[in-house]
Amino acid sequence: MKTVQLYDIPKFDQIIEEQVATGNPVFTVFLSDIDPETSQYWCPDCLTHTFVKLFGSIDNAILVECFVGPKSGYKNVPTHPYRVHPKVQLKAIPTIMLWNKDGLVKSLIIETIEQCEMLDEFVKSIN
Repeated sequence: MKTVQLYDIPKFDQIIEEQVATGNPVFTVFLSDIDPETSQYWCPDCLTHTFVKLFGSIDNAILVECFVGPKSGYKNVPTHPYRVHPKVQLKAIPTIMLWNKDGLVKSLIIETIEQCEMLDEFVKSIN
């Protein structure tokens, strides 16, 4: 599985377009940044190893990790670029989305780590 990390939010459309052009399944996962004080994701549900493991089972999958920035720039900020992006309309993190040449195929919001079972179903529906 190929992983692309995206910190530069204005490049989202370009990165997705480039990855979708490969013809491979493209997943985005929207995550919090790492808090420099704790060296942990500021959102405790953002555990990338869970996503990497699941999507790694899909042939030729591409995972684009989209970081939303620091907590102060995302939490309770309705004008955050991913919240107002016409294709994304991000409601919560982590959120997983599947993309193809026609755009967004489906998405799943994981509000608690206990909901990871839903991830299995999400991935199985792709295979």
